[in-house]
Amino acid sequence: MKKSLLALAAMGAFAGAAQAQSSVSVYGIMDIGLTNQTSDNGTTTTTTRTTAEAGAYSTSRLGFRGTEDLGKGLSANFNFEIGLNPIGNRIRATGLTTANTGSMLDYKTDQTAGDLVVRTQNVGLAGGFGSLTIGRMATLADDVFALGDVGGGNNFRGRTYSSAISATAVGDTNLINARSDRLVRYISPNFNGISVGVAYGTASAPTAAAAVTDNSGTEVGAMIRYSAGPANVGVGYQSHKDMIASTDRRESTAIIVAGNYDFKVAQAFINYQTGEIKNDYTIVAQSQTLPIQNVTFATAGASNKRAISEVGVAVPTGAFRFAASYYMGTRDAKTSEAGAVTKSDLTGYQAAALYNLSKRTNLYAVYGSAKLAIDNSTTTTVVDYGVGLRHTF
Repeated sequence: MKKSLLALAAMGAFAGAAQAQSSVSVYGIMDIGLTNQTSDNGTTTTTTRTTAEAGAYSTSRLGFRGTEDLGKGLSANFNFEIGLNPIGNRIRATGLTTANTGSMLDYKTDQTAGDLVVRTQNVGLAGGFGSLTIGRMATLADDVFALGDVGGGNNFRGRTYSSAISATAVGDTNLINARSDRLVRYISPNFNGISVGVAYGTASAPTAAAAVTDNSGTEVGAMIRYSAGPANVGVGYQSHKDMIASTDRRESTAIIVAGNYDFKVAQAFINYQTGEIKNDYTIVAQSQTLPIQNVTFATAGASNKRAISEVGVAVPTGAFRFAASYYMGTRDAKTSEAGAVTKSDLTGYQAAALYNLSKRTNLYAVYGSAKLAIDNSTTTTVVDYGVGLRHTF
Protein backbone atom coordinates (compact mmCIF):
# COMPACT_ATOMS: atom_id res chain seq x y z
CA MET A 1 0.00 0.00 0.00
CA LYS A 2 2.80 2.36 0.91
CA LYS A 3 4.61 1.52 -2.34
CA SER A 4 1.46 2.30 -4.34
CA LEU A 5 1.05 5.64 -2.61
CA LEU A 6 4.71 6.46 -3.20
CA ALA A 7 4.34 5.50 -6.88
CA LEU A 8 1.27 7.69 -7.27
CA ALA A 9 3.05 10.57 -5.55
CA ALA A 10 6.05 10.15 -7.84
CA MET A 11 3.82 10.08 -10.93
CA GLY A 12 2.06 13.23 -9.75
CA ALA A 13 5.36 14.99 -9.17
CA PHE A 14 6.60 13.91 -12.62
CA ALA A 15 3.39 15.11 -14.30
CA GLY A 16 3.67 18.42 -12.48
CA ALA A 17 7.27 18.83 -13.59
CA ALA A 18 6.39 17.97 -17.19
CA GLN A 19 3.52 20.43 -17.15
CA ALA A 20 5.79 23.14 -15.79
CA GLN A 21 8.25 22.56 -18.64
CA SER A 22 5.71 23.05 -21.44
CA SER A 23 2.80 25.41 -21.99
CA VAL A 24 0.18 26.29 -24.59
CA SER A 25 -1.66 29.60 -24.70
CA VAL A 26 -4.74 30.63 -26.63
CA TYR A 27 -5.03 34.18 -27.99
CA GLY A 28 -7.10 36.10 -30.46
CA ILE A 29 -8.93 39.22 -31.61
CA MET A 30 -12.63 39.80 -32.20
CA ASP A 31 -13.25 43.01 -34.13
CA ILE A 32 -16.51 44.32 -35.62
CA GLY A 33 -17.01 47.80 -37.04
CA LEU A 34 -19.52 49.93 -38.92
CA THR A 35 -17.76 51.20 -42.05
CA ASN A 36 -18.33 53.24 -45.17
CA GLN A 37 -16.20 53.59 -48.29
CA THR A 38 -16.37 56.18 -51.07
CA SER A 39 -14.47 55.93 -54.37
CA ASP A 40 -14.17 58.92 -56.70
CA ASN A 41 -12.33 58.77 -60.04
CA GLY A 42 -13.26 62.29 -61.12
CA THR A 43 -16.21 61.27 -63.27
CA THR A 44 -18.10 58.67 -61.23
CA THR A 45 -18.54 58.52 -57.47
CA THR A 46 -19.46 55.20 -55.91
CA THR A 47 -20.41 54.98 -52.25
CA THR A 48 -20.82 51.64 -50.54
CA ARG A 49 -23.52 51.31 -47.95
CA THR A 50 -22.60 51.60 -44.30
CA THR A 51 -22.40 48.06 -43.01
CA ALA A 52 -21.09 45.88 -40.22
CA GLU A 53 -17.69 44.53 -41.17
CA ALA A 54 -15.55 41.85 -39.55
CA GLY A 55 -12.03 42.97 -38.76
CA ALA A 56 -12.55 46.59 -39.72
CA TYR A 57 -9.56 47.71 -37.65
CA SER A 58 -7.74 44.46 -36.86
CA THR A 59 -8.34 41.19 -38.67
CA SER A 60 -10.23 38.88 -36.31
CA ARG A 61 -8.26 35.75 -35.47
CA LEU A 62 -7.81 32.75 -33.19
CA GLY A 63 -4.36 31.43 -32.36
CA PHE A 64 -2.51 28.82 -30.35
CA ARG A 65 1.06 29.34 -29.20
CA GLY A 66 3.13 26.83 -27.29
CA THR A 67 6.61 26.24 -25.95
CA GLU A 68 8.46 23.32 -24.36
CA ASP A 69 11.62 23.53 -22.28
CA LEU A 70 14.09 21.00 -23.70
CA GLY A 71 16.76 21.76 -21.12
CA LYS A 72 20.21 23.35 -21.35
CA GLY A 73 18.70 26.62 -22.52
CA LEU A 74 16.96 25.07 -25.53
CA SER A 75 13.21 25.27 -26.17
CA ALA A 76 10.79 24.13 -28.87
CA ASN A 77 7.84 26.25 -29.94
CA PHE A 78 4.90 26.35 -32.33
CA ASN A 79 2.31 28.85 -33.53
CA PHE A 80 -0.98 28.20 -35.32
CA GLU A 81 -3.37 31.03 -36.20
CA ILE A 82 -6.52 31.25 -38.33
CA GLY A 83 -8.73 34.12 -39.46
CA LEU A 84 -12.24 34.54 -38.06
CA ASN A 85 -15.49 36.03 -39.34
CA PRO A 86 -17.45 37.20 -36.27
CA ILE A 87 -20.41 38.53 -38.28
CA GLY A 88 -21.22 35.37 -40.25
CA ASN A 89 -21.80 31.64 -39.93
CA ARG A 90 -18.45 30.61 -41.38
CA ILE A 91 -14.96 30.74 -39.89
CA ARG A 92 -13.99 33.25 -42.56
CA ALA A 93 -16.29 34.67 -45.24
CA THR A 94 -13.72 35.54 -47.89
CA GLY A 95 -10.64 34.03 -49.42
CA LEU A 96 -8.80 33.38 -52.65
CA THR A 97 -10.56 31.43 -55.37
CA THR A 98 -7.72 29.84 -57.32
CA ALA A 99 -7.71 26.13 -58.04
CA ASN A 100 -7.02 23.68 -55.25
CA THR A 101 -3.57 22.51 -56.30
CA GLY A 102 -1.54 22.75 -53.12
CA SER A 103 -1.48 21.18 -49.70
CA MET A 104 -4.58 21.14 -47.51
CA LEU A 105 -3.74 24.41 -45.76
CA ASP A 106 -1.92 26.24 -48.55
CA TYR A 107 -3.14 29.81 -48.12
CA LYS A 108 -2.46 30.94 -51.69
CA THR A 109 -4.04 27.98 -53.50
CA ASP A 110 -6.72 26.46 -51.29
CA GLN A 111 -8.79 29.30 -49.91
CA THR A 112 -12.27 29.68 -51.34
CA ALA A 113 -15.23 31.47 -49.79
CA GLY A 114 -15.90 30.07 -46.35
CA ASP A 115 -12.72 28.01 -46.09
CA LEU A 116 -10.31 28.01 -43.19
CA VAL A 117 -7.87 30.89 -43.68
CA VAL A 118 -4.54 30.02 -42.08
CA ARG A 119 -2.57 33.11 -41.17
CA THR A 120 0.32 31.41 -39.39
CA GLN A 121 1.51 27.86 -38.84
CA ASN A 122 5.08 27.07 -37.88
CA VAL A 123 7.40 25.23 -35.52
CA GLY A 124 10.86 26.15 -34.29
CA LEU A 125 13.72 26.02 -31.81
CA ALA A 126 15.16 28.81 -29.67
CA GLY A 127 18.18 29.10 -27.41
CA GLY A 128 21.46 30.88 -26.93
CA PHE A 129 22.05 30.70 -30.68
CA GLY A 130 18.90 32.73 -31.40
CA SER A 131 15.77 31.28 -32.99
CA LEU A 132 15.11 29.07 -36.02
CA THR A 133 11.53 28.81 -37.30
CA ILE A 134 10.05 26.82 -40.20
CA GLY A 135 6.61 27.14 -41.80
CA ARG A 136 4.22 29.96 -42.64
CA MET A 137 4.99 33.17 -40.78
CA ALA A 138 5.55 36.92 -40.99
CA THR A 139 8.38 37.98 -43.26
CA LEU A 140 11.41 39.84 -41.92
CA ALA A 141 10.52 42.85 -44.07
CA ASP A 142 7.10 42.96 -42.42
CA ASP A 143 8.73 42.85 -38.98
CA VAL A 144 10.78 45.91 -39.94
CA PHE A 145 7.76 47.69 -41.42
CA ALA A 146 5.90 47.29 -38.12
CA LEU A 147 8.54 49.45 -36.41
CA GLY A 148 7.41 52.46 -38.44
CA ASP A 149 3.68 51.74 -38.61
CA VAL A 150 1.68 54.03 -36.33
CA GLY A 151 -1.56 52.33 -37.45
CA GLY A 152 -0.60 48.93 -36.06
CA GLY A 153 -1.52 47.12 -39.28
CA ASN A 154 -5.13 48.34 -39.30
CA ASN A 155 -7.26 47.70 -42.38
CA PHE A 156 -8.48 51.23 -43.16
CA ARG A 157 -7.17 53.21 -46.16
CA GLY A 158 -4.71 56.05 -45.79
CA ARG A 159 -1.60 54.08 -44.82
CA THR A 160 1.07 52.44 -46.94
CA TYR A 161 0.09 49.09 -45.40
CA SER A 162 -3.45 49.07 -46.79
CA SER A 163 -3.91 51.63 -49.58
CA ALA A 164 -4.19 49.60 -52.79
CA ILE A 165 -6.89 51.45 -54.74
CA SER A 166 -7.86 48.96 -57.45
CA ALA A 167 -6.69 45.91 -59.35
CA THR A 168 -5.19 48.10 -62.07
CA ALA A 169 -3.27 50.07 -59.44
CA VAL A 170 -1.34 46.88 -58.60
CA GLY A 171 -0.93 47.34 -54.91
CA ASP A 172 -0.02 51.03 -55.07
CA THR A 173 1.82 51.51 -51.80
CA ASN A 174 2.78 48.31 -49.97
CA LEU A 175 5.70 46.55 -51.64
CA ILE A 176 6.30 43.74 -49.16
CA ASN A 177 4.66 40.40 -48.53
CA ALA A 178 3.38 40.30 -44.95
CA ARG A 179 3.42 36.50 -44.54
CA SER A 180 4.90 33.70 -46.63
CA ASP A 181 4.66 29.92 -46.82
CA ARG A 182 7.48 27.41 -46.46
CA LEU A 183 9.91 29.87 -44.92
CA VAL A 184 13.00 29.00 -42.92
CA ARG A 185 13.78 32.02 -40.74
CA TYR A 186 16.73 32.62 -38.41
CA ILE A 187 17.02 35.55 -35.96
CA SER A 188 20.19 36.08 -33.97
CA PRO A 189 20.45 36.83 -30.25
CA ASN A 190 20.45 40.47 -29.22
CA PHE A 191 23.98 41.91 -29.13
CA ASN A 192 23.93 45.29 -27.36
CA GLY A 193 20.58 46.11 -28.92
CA ILE A 194 21.42 44.75 -32.38
CA SER A 195 19.85 41.66 -33.93
CA VAL A 196 19.96 40.32 -37.47
CA GLY A 197 17.78 37.89 -39.38
CA VAL A 198 17.79 35.92 -42.62
CA ALA A 199 15.03 33.92 -44.31
CA TYR A 200 14.69 31.62 -47.30
CA GLY A 201 11.60 29.98 -48.70
CA THR A 202 10.19 28.05 -51.64
CA ALA A 203 6.81 29.74 -51.55
CA SER A 204 4.17 28.22 -53.80
CA ALA A 205 3.38 30.12 -56.97
CA PRO A 206 -0.20 30.52 -58.25
CA THR A 207 -1.88 28.06 -60.59
CA ALA A 208 -0.09 27.98 -63.95
CA ALA A 209 -1.40 27.79 -67.49
CA ALA A 210 -1.19 24.43 -69.23
CA ALA A 211 1.75 25.64 -71.33
CA VAL A 212 3.84 26.39 -68.25
CA THR A 213 6.00 23.42 -67.34
CA ASP A 214 7.77 24.74 -64.25
CA ASN A 215 5.88 26.81 -61.69
CA SER A 216 7.89 27.39 -58.53
CA GLY A 217 8.83 30.30 -56.33
CA THR A 218 11.73 31.31 -54.13
CA GLU A 219 11.89 34.04 -51.52
CA VAL A 220 14.86 35.61 -49.72
CA GLY A 221 14.68 38.03 -46.81
CA ALA A 222 17.07 39.80 -44.46
CA MET A 223 16.90 42.40 -41.73
CA ILE A 224 18.98 44.21 -39.14
CA ARG A 225 17.37 45.89 -36.15
CA TYR A 226 18.57 48.15 -33.36
CA SER A 227 16.63 48.81 -30.14
CA ALA A 228 17.82 50.92 -27.24
CA GLY A 229 15.54 52.61 -24.74
CA PRO A 230 12.95 54.71 -26.59
CA ALA A 231 14.48 54.13 -30.04
CA ASN A 232 13.76 51.30 -32.47
CA VAL A 233 15.01 51.21 -36.05
CA GLY A 234 15.45 48.54 -38.70
CA VAL A 235 16.34 47.85 -42.32
CA GLY A 236 14.69 45.02 -44.24
CA TYR A 237 15.10 43.40 -47.65
CA GLN A 238 12.79 41.05 -49.53
CA SER A 239 13.08 39.35 -52.92
CA HIS A 240 10.54 37.01 -54.49
CA LYS A 241 11.03 35.15 -57.78
CA ASP A 242 8.70 32.94 -59.77
CA MET A 243 10.41 30.67 -62.28
CA ILE A 244 8.35 29.84 -65.36
CA ALA A 245 9.43 27.29 -68.00
CA SER A 246 12.85 26.96 -66.27
CA THR A 247 14.37 30.09 -67.86
CA ASP A 248 11.90 32.98 -67.56
CA ARG A 249 10.96 34.63 -64.34
CA ARG A 250 8.90 37.27 -62.58
CA GLU A 251 10.66 39.07 -59.76
CA SER A 252 9.86 41.56 -57.01
CA THR A 253 12.40 43.24 -54.75
CA ALA A 254 11.90 45.71 -51.93
CA ILE A 255 13.98 47.55 -49.35
CA ILE A 256 12.39 49.13 -46.30
CA VAL A 257 13.76 51.39 -43.59
CA ALA A 258 11.54 52.02 -40.57
CA GLY A 259 11.65 53.12 -36.98
CA ASN A 260 9.99 54.84 -34.05
CA TYR A 261 10.99 56.96 -31.07
CA ASP A 262 9.05 57.34 -27.83
CA PHE A 263 9.11 60.89 -26.45
CA LYS A 264 6.77 59.84 -23.59
CA VAL A 265 4.20 62.53 -24.43
CA ALA A 266 4.12 61.27 -28.04
CA GLN A 267 5.63 58.54 -30.19
CA ALA A 268 6.97 59.32 -33.68
CA PHE A 269 7.00 56.80 -36.55
CA ILE A 270 8.63 56.79 -39.97
CA ASN A 271 9.06 54.28 -42.80
CA TYR A 272 10.39 54.30 -46.34
CA GLN A 273 9.91 51.63 -49.03
CA THR A 274 11.44 51.35 -52.46
CA GLY A 275 11.32 48.50 -54.92
CA GLU A 276 10.31 47.06 -58.24
CA ILE A 277 8.10 44.31 -59.62
CA LYS A 278 8.95 43.16 -63.14
CA ASN A 279 8.21 40.52 -65.74
CA ASP A 280 10.91 38.88 -67.89
CA TYR A 281 8.65 36.83 -70.14
CA THR A 282 5.34 36.65 -71.96
CA ILE A 283 2.74 34.48 -70.27
CA VAL A 284 0.95 32.05 -72.55
CA ALA A 285 -2.83 31.68 -72.23
CA GLN A 286 -3.12 32.91 -68.64
CA SER A 287 -1.96 35.83 -66.54
CA GLN A 288 0.07 34.93 -63.47
CA THR A 289 -0.22 36.61 -60.10
CA LEU A 290 2.56 37.20 -57.60
CA PRO A 291 1.65 36.89 -53.93
CA ILE A 292 3.08 40.41 -53.55
CA GLN A 293 -0.07 42.54 -53.46
CA ASN A 294 -1.73 40.52 -56.28
CA VAL A 295 0.32 42.03 -59.08
CA THR A 296 -0.72 40.66 -62.49
CA PHE A 297 1.42 41.09 -65.62
CA ALA A 298 0.83 39.32 -68.94
CA THR A 299 3.57 40.89 -71.09
CA ALA A 300 7.34 40.52 -71.09
CA GLY A 301 9.13 43.63 -69.85
CA ALA A 302 6.22 44.93 -67.81
CA SER A 303 7.36 46.58 -64.58
CA ASN A 304 6.24 48.66 -61.65
CA LYS A 305 8.66 50.79 -59.62
CA ARG A 306 7.63 52.55 -56.42
CA ALA A 307 9.12 54.69 -53.69
CA ILE A 308 6.95 55.62 -50.70
CA SER A 309 7.62 57.59 -47.51
CA GLU A 310 5.30 57.70 -44.49
CA VAL A 311 5.39 59.58 -41.19
CA GLY A 312 3.11 59.19 -38.19
CA VAL A 313 2.57 60.25 -34.62
CA ALA A 314 0.66 58.71 -31.70
CA VAL A 315 -0.36 60.62 -28.58
CA PRO A 316 -1.65 58.76 -25.50
CA THR A 317 -3.93 60.78 -23.23
CA GLY A 318 -5.50 58.92 -20.35
CA ALA A 319 -7.60 56.13 -21.80
CA PHE A 320 -7.34 57.63 -25.31
CA ARG A 321 -4.75 57.08 -28.01
CA PHE A 322 -4.82 59.51 -30.93
CA ALA A 323 -2.86 58.65 -34.07
CA ALA A 324 -2.28 60.31 -37.44
CA SER A 325 -0.16 59.49 -40.47
CA TYR A 326 0.63 60.81 -43.93
CA TYR A 327 2.38 59.20 -46.89
CA MET A 328 3.57 60.32 -50.30
CA GLY A 329 5.41 58.63 -53.13
CA THR A 330 5.72 57.85 -56.81
CA ARG A 331 4.95 54.93 -59.09
CA ASP A 332 6.48 54.37 -62.54
CA ALA A 333 4.74 51.62 -64.49
CA LYS A 334 4.92 50.24 -68.01
CA THR A 335 3.09 47.37 -69.67
CA SER A 336 5.96 46.16 -71.91
CA GLU A 337 9.70 46.56 -72.40
CA ALA A 338 9.23 49.10 -75.18
CA GLY A 339 6.16 50.69 -73.63
CA ALA A 340 5.96 54.23 -72.33
CA VAL A 341 6.37 54.84 -68.62
CA THR A 342 3.20 55.94 -66.82
CA LYS A 343 4.06 58.13 -63.85
CA SER A 344 1.76 58.41 -60.86
CA ASP A 345 1.76 60.29 -57.58
CA LEU A 346 0.60 58.49 -54.45
CA THR A 347 -0.65 60.30 -51.36
CA GLY A 348 -2.75 59.39 -48.37
CA TYR A 349 -3.50 60.14 -44.75
CA GLN A 350 -5.28 58.59 -41.79
CA ALA A 351 -6.54 59.81 -38.42
CA ALA A 352 -7.65 57.47 -35.64
CA ALA A 353 -8.87 57.65 -32.07
CA LEU A 354 -8.92 54.64 -29.76
CA TYR A 355 -10.53 54.57 -26.32
CA ASN A 356 -9.53 51.80 -23.93
CA LEU A 357 -12.43 50.40 -21.94
CA SER A 358 -9.95 47.97 -20.36
CA LYS A 359 -6.54 46.47 -21.13
CA ARG A 360 -8.15 44.15 -23.68
CA THR A 361 -11.16 46.04 -25.04
CA ASN A 362 -11.30 49.31 -26.92
CA LEU A 363 -13.52 51.46 -29.10
CA TYR A 364 -12.11 53.00 -32.29
CA ALA A 365 -12.99 55.65 -34.84
CA VAL A 366 -10.92 55.95 -38.03
CA TYR A 367 -10.91 58.14 -41.14
CA GLY A 368 -8.55 57.46 -44.03
CA SER A 369 -8.00 58.67 -47.58
CA ALA A 370 -5.79 57.33 -50.39
CA LYS A 371 -5.21 59.12 -53.71
CA LEU A 372 -3.68 57.96 -56.99
CA ALA A 373 -2.95 60.67 -59.61
CA ILE A 374 -1.84 59.27 -63.00
CA ASP A 375 0.24 61.59 -65.21
CA ASN A 376 -1.25 64.60 -63.43
CA SER A 377 -4.60 63.93 -65.13
CA THR A 378 -6.66 60.97 -63.95
CA THR A 379 -7.14 61.00 -60.20
CA THR A 380 -8.79 58.31 -58.08
CA THR A 381 -9.53 58.88 -54.40
CA VAL A 382 -10.80 56.26 -51.98
CA VAL A 383 -12.04 57.27 -48.53
CA ASP A 384 -12.70 54.86 -45.65
CA TYR A 385 -14.23 55.74 -42.31
CA GLY A 386 -15.81 53.78 -39.53
CA VAL A 387 -16.27 53.03 -35.84
CA GLY A 388 -16.06 49.75 -34.03
CA LEU A 389 -15.31 47.57 -31.02
CA ARG A 390 -12.24 45.36 -30.64
CA HIS A 391 -11.52 42.77 -27.95
CA THR A 392 -8.25 40.87 -27.56
CA PHE A 393 -7.76 37.73 -25.48
